Amino acid sequence: MNNQELAIKTEPTCFVVIGFGTKTDFATGRVLNLDLSYQKLIKPAFDKVGIRCFRAIDVNVTGSIDKLMYQWIYHADFVVADLSTMNANVFYELGVRHAQRPNTTLIMAENELMKKLPFDLGHTIIYSYQHLGEDIAQDEAERFVGLLSEQVRKLIANPVAEDSPVYTYLPGMAPPAWTDPQQLIAEMKAKLDAQENMAAQTGADPETLKKQSLAIIIQRAEAAKNAKDYPTAIALFRAASENDPQDVFLNQRLALVTYKNKEKDEDDQAAIAALKEALQILETCCSLAISKCPETLGLGGAINKRLYDRSGNMEYFDKAIEYYERGFYVKQDYYNGINVAYMYTLKANLVDNEFDAIVNYGHANMIRKKVVELCQYLINQNDFKDRGDQEWVYQSLAQGYLGLDQMEKVKAILPKIEALSKGAFDMDTFMVQNQKLVESMDEFKRRHPLVASPQPEEKAAGQAVVSSPAKPEAGPPAGGPISIDLGTHKDKPIKSIELSCKIEFG
Repeated sequence: MNNQELAIKTEPTCFVVIGFGTKTDFATGRVLNLDLSYQKLIKPAFDKVGIRCFRAIDVNVTGSIDKLMYQWIYHADFVVADLSTMNANVFYELGVRHAQRPNTTLIMAENELMKKLPFDLGHTIIYSYQHLGEDIAQDEAERFVGLLSEQVRKLIANPVAEDSPVYTYLPGMAPPAWTDPQQLIAEMKAKLDAQENMAAQTGADPETLKKQSLAIIIQRAEAAKNAKDYPTAIALFRAASENDPQDVFLNQRLALVTYKNKEKDEDDQAAIAALKEALQILETCCSLAISKCPETLGLGGAINKRLYDRSGNMEYFDKAIEYYERGFYVKQDYYNGINVAYMYTLKANLVDNEFDAIVNYGHANMIRKKVVELCQYLINQNDFKDRGDQEWVYQSLAQGYLGLDQMEKVKAILPKIEALSKGAFDMDTFMVQNQKLVESMDEFKRRHPLVASPQPEEKAAGQAVVSSPAKPEAGPPAGGPISIDLGTHKDKPIKSIELSCKIEFG
């Protein structure tokens, strides 16, 4: 049996959650051969009712088994969990099954464990058996096989009976729905083939039918993206792209979900590999190097920015600025504009020369002012209510105000953004970017305290003020105390003081 045989279930199956080999029950010190529990008690019971029974160890899998294991736990018609020896993995996987499926989950345990069951399982049906350690008696095996097979037959006849405590004690809860992406793609391709055959028989326009089928695939892919189910979204967008390789939009979407899939992965190498794969899609299918498409350039900037975050390679940082800036100046695109402003804010903290830092920070705010003007212009147009990007316009406007320290205007826009949000994907991205921007601005102000925050009358214009040190007054008499003139900051409380002093005597 291999993983491909079990990837798409075609016959009734039972996945057995159990340890393997000899395991020690540390509560009693007894050693149990759990392979015998499977071979003498569980497998024969399911063989009697014609259901294929298997454990994770029985399946020929190379690499990580996690994804397949969760599929088996969810998709199997039956799951049997043997709690003997209090195996933590078994308890966890049983909990996953109870959360996913209201019924057809069977629990068993060796007699000694029945005396020390965890409280939460006190009202759950558990089928007990006697294990002799190195063997199981023949009469005990026959008894238990008959008991288990009879219970399975009852469940086959009436699978509605709930055995999950989650669904028993939370009546009305709906089980989750999930379809393997590969199965979904197979179904979609079958529909495409069927429609092409129908077109050939009826004389209907095959291109029209093809577009209708692709629209369904894209709709499901977008839903998966918004739900952060990136593996499904990748599979569906790839299937759609294969049917129409020249469609730039489909390749843009494929690149987006490809890098998002590993964006929060703690493994830098896995995340970088996903980012490079997404970049390759843009370079190969969307002509990133010469593109003037704001969406392609925005994705190119986003991917290179994340590659810089993961690797620290400044080449990626510069490429991110190049793509964002091209998208902004060529098409006056607000999305690319607000992102290149963010990149210049970051750059202000990366350069050593204070003058260069202030220039980069000021350039970022100059771009933000243009983005604010552009967004306000779009919002004031009569056809703005018909635009599909209203949420993104408001997000860019809010980030523009945030970068210009105009917090009251940011607060006024947030309810509109929340009302327009299409789901967690949109709001999470927005809030994360805002937090990063605030942190970068705070870092700049800490590094360059002479760049004052805007004064009230200057906030409306969104201008930062660069103040020269105040001219000191006449110094104290020789031998007297040293005083520091606070200049225009006299009326403000002191937050911190940094002093550097060098005294030389002749």
